[in-house]
Amino acid sequence: MPVFDRILCVEDDLTIFEVIKSTLTQYHVVQAQSLQEAQTLLDKNSFILLILDILLPDGDALYWYQDMRKRPDIKSIPLIVLSGNSDLNRKSQAFSLGAEDFIGKPFDPLEFKLRAEAKIRKYKEDQQSSLYRKVGNVLIDGKKYLAVVMSDQSETDLGLTHTELKILSLLSTSVEKVYSREEILSYVWGGVSVADRTVDSHVAHLRNKLTGTNLSVESVKNVGYKVVIRS
Repeated sequence: MPVFDRILCVEDDLTIFEVIKSTLTQYHVVQAQSLQEAQTLLDKNSFILLILDILLPDGDALYWYQDMRKRPDIKSIPLIVLSGNSDLNRKSQAFSLGAEDFIGKPFDPLEFKLRAEAKIRKYKEDQQSSLYRKVGNVLIDGKKYLAVVMSDQSETDLGLTHTELKILSLLSTSVEKVYSREEILSYVWGGVSVADRTVDSHVAHLRNKLTGTNLSVESVKNVGYKVVIRS
């Protein structure tokens, strides 16, 4: 079965959620009916878009998001705010917190689809261009398709394959966050059906090549993998 990109829709109205889900059929749209449920899902999964209703049973979503966006992995996810209240102050608050869009209820499903897909497309382009990063003593350069270990005297190419580099790029996006095999499959191989053991095999080779660095890839039983920086 193909692996789909995940979208988190924080909306307690089932009717509206079903409209969004039926509109974005090429994605895996996950519903959270409360802020607490949303936080649990964000802690355990990666998403390419966050759709956030303002008024939820356990609080005001914009105040909740104000705290959540302090996390780099959350702040990087494009945010669309939904609300039946199109008050200018609410819009101003949403955009000041980094919202990509503010859509009033009710909305036209086709227009919503076009606006959501524009955010997702930009997010993926930004992800591709942000592959240049330093994690521990390893520098990842996605444009040149290489990773080097840095020392005071030199830089040594780790000799990663394209697949190994993509796995390391994903895991290093948020150090010590556990990424499931499904998330790794989705990021590296897209919708192509690939066996879980393929991920394990590539991770094993990646581990060996990271031996001379202060990074290590650790497995979390029955969940997936994470990158840690050794002291």
